[in-house]
Amino acid sequence: MTRLEVDPIHLFGRLRHPDYIHIDWFSPENLARDRALDNIQRFSSINEMTHRPTVGAHSIKVAFFGFYLSQACLETGIELDQPRLVYMGQHHDDSEIITDDIPTPAKISASRAERRRMAREEKAAVRRLEPSTPKPAWTTSIEELFLEYRGQKTLESRIVNYFDKWDGLHEAVNEVVCGDNKDAFKGVIKDYEPILTTLNRKNKDWQQAISRLLGEDIFQVPDPAKLVAKKVGDVDFSNAFTLATSIAGEYTPSYKWWLMMNTSIFRTFFFRYALPGWEESLPSAIREDIELASIKQDVQIVRDLYPEFNPQFDLATFSRNGLIIPRGHDYEIGSSFGDSLLLAHNELMIFTEQRGEEIRTKTDKTKAKGKYYGPKTREYA
Repeated sequence: MTRLEVDPIHLFGRLRHPDYIHIDWFSPENLARDRALDNIQRFSSINEMTHRPTVGAHSIKVAFFGFYLSQACLETGIELDQPRLVYMGQHHDDSEIITDDIPTPAKISASRAERRRMAREEKAAVRRLEPSTPKPAWTTSIEELFLEYRGQKTLESRIVNYFDKWDGLHEAVNEVVCGDNKDAFKGVIKDYEPILTTLNRKNKDWQQAISRLLGEDIFQVPDPAKLVAKKVGDVDFSNAFTLATSIAGEYTPSYKWWLMMNTSIFRTFFFRYALPGWEESLPSAIREDIELASIKQDVQIVRDLYPEFNPQFDLATFSRNGLIIPRGHDYEIGSSFGDSLLLAHNELMIFTEQRGEEIRTKTDKTKAKGKYYGPKTREYA
């Protein structure tokens, strides 16, 4: 069976961003930015890392963590500017295209003079990247958003900053549980602990609502001593949820939520961007299942991009758009492991909405409205 191809199709285009950002995801400028970020390695000062993430994947995670948790805030009555938060999250590390990645613990341990120098370099990098960065209609300056993020005065910037650090912490947890360099990354977890403890004190206003909604404390820093090492053969591949829970174990609710949100963000790219060291070790049946799910996802994305698309049409119908249409395949989502990855995003959103409704009923609160930005004007949804 011929795999569906869309030119260009890449990690960032396949993620199906919320459509209220209103930029051209497939523009040459955006593709160049995405490739640059996805070529920058995280934790570059540590030579050995089994599941090494990229700055590109990290930026996507921060944006989507912000999206999911801001949705939960809205469900519990906390008003915020969701599109601004998502876009800020996606671009919070763009300066590293020029400056390269510097882990948060390293920045904090630097001298005051060094931190000032790094801040100047980051600001100069954002200003240099400004002309080539696609912007939604509701903002004229990436530098303005970057300074808002650095200033930490708005709710949106505080949430983005929190999940920037929260993701770094759980990248380290992920390496301790599933990687081969546990000693180094147990130290990284310890470095993140005071950072997250301080941020938890500063963000109780929205964190309390999230904790009530999810029913588990996702903001607790995992204890490295309680993390249990796992191999591919130790985990349950029944579906995306059992995979996350069997990897995380019962003592790490925050890591379980991190894994679950990764399954909903990356979907069929989950192993490539959350557990890349395991990708080649997966059972062949699972790899084939994920490949089929990826084809289904491709078809859905093409339907989104080209509403007139129908996979039953002849190949020539869409050859002008660079599409190769797989034939004779059932495109309905089933119950396999690969398909459970595709369903994870919807399941997470349904869970959030149901829990939000329960809390609103108990507390007699009304769901807050988030701000929505149209393609040309700023308006409320």
